[in-house]
Amino acid sequence: MTWDERFADPAYASPPPMPFLVDLAQRLPPGRLLDLACGAGRHSALFASRSWQVTAVDSSPNGLALAAQAHPAIQVMQLDLTQDPLPPGPWDLTVITLYLDRQLLRRLTGTRVAIAIPLVDTRDGVKPMNPAYLLEPGELRRIFAEEGWEIEHYQETSPAPPARSIAELVARRS
Repeated sequence: MTWDERFADPAYASPPPMPFLVDLAQRLPPGRLLDLACGAGRHSALFASRSWQVTAVDSSPNGLALAAQAHPAIQVMQLDLTQDPLPPGPWDLTVITLYLDRQLLRRLTGTRVAIAIPLVDTRDGVKPMNPAYLLEPGELRRIFAEEGWEIEHYQETSPAPPARSIAELVARRS
């Protein structure tokens, strides 16, 4: 099932925003946010509700329709992140959750990024997933350190199975 098909399902329910992004939204003054691979817009809506100017990007028309419904101030853009250029900034914060494209991570611009991506997780009870879409432990931190970002927050969480381990990072341009 594609993401577009999932978002079209009337039973689809968007999960709540990730706690580290809720914390970040409470700490940062409003600015310009780029939410890449935004899905149904749960994080876009979080920041828009706190007076951020939000541009939400995804390849799924159905996901973008949900994002537009999540908050009236969200500007949506349908793009293929593997091919299309990113919307021009400047961006005060770029958010990416649950989407891995290593090339994309290396071409991000702006002042700050907040990212959460699944990790390779071989624990019993965790559903197998294509390793091309998973980070190795420590990989996210390494990528951003190599690109000259200052790491403000880095954590690898391992919730109880069947939930998958996640790397979360907040970094700022030095």
